[in-house]
Amino acid sequence: MDSDSRPGRQTSADWRTNLLAGITLGPSTAPAVNRSGWPDYDGRPALRWGTGLIAGVPAVAPVWDFAVHGGSFGEADAAGFAAAAAAAVTSRRPLVSFLRSGGTRLQEGVAGLVGLPRAALALAALDAAGVGHVAIADQPTTGGVWVTIGSRCDVRCAVAGATVGFSGPRVVAATTGTPPPAGSHTAASALADGLVDTALAPDAVAGWLRRALTALTPLTPQAPSRRPGRRRCRGRRGPVCRRASNRWPPAPAGSR
Repeated sequence: MDSDSRPGRQTSADWRTNLLAGITLGPSTAPAVNRSGWPDYDGRPALRWGTGLIAGVPAVAPVWDFAVHGGSFGEADAAGFAAAAAAAVTSRRPLVSFLRSGGTRLQEGVAGLVGLPRAALALAALDAAGVGHVAIADQPTTGGVWVTIGSRCDVRCAVAGATVGFSGPRVVAATTGTPPPAGSHTAASALADGLVDTALAPDAVAGWLRRALTALTPLTPQAPSRRPGRRRCRGRRGPVCRRASNRWPPAPAGSR
């Protein structure tokens, strides 16, 4: 598990450890091919995902590790995220994305960029299935991962002290020649600007997640609706039998 990557909190402890104790993370997907020939690039994905309980609620969780290439999102990460979203659709469990990423993995070039539309398509299928998606924007959540995954989910929580936004403050300063205003690109400013629904200290995330996931989880499994109609009599083969109790629409009162 990653260390606490918020500024001034470079410790061996990760506040997510207890929260994710009920999640069984699967193995990482196979490393991406180093198509661009980037020196010493190993293609390891920063994302792993699994299923289990989060704050006591069944869920599917893709988890980013900032210690692996800055949590950058590449070809293998996209494959893992798509698999997690598909599992959420199949199980009808909410998807909870624990984000820690600087954005797209530049070492992979276009192959890395293609991971973003793959993630968007996976989330479109999640939306079509009516399954909820919650994002925890931790330190940092920037670039394509914020735009494609974090910003488009149903409910968003930023962790206090996290950098949240498309371009990080240093990128803005390098691009424009002027540093952004103090306090910008933070969890607090994201909340003030309506980019997230809440900004919480790490120890408050579990309680908030419990309430959010409970609200997003159906009370009973949804089954495809079937219009009442004809049915075959048990023990009889051949023509469909009509029963007054099974007519659609129901017969008027007194006509049976």
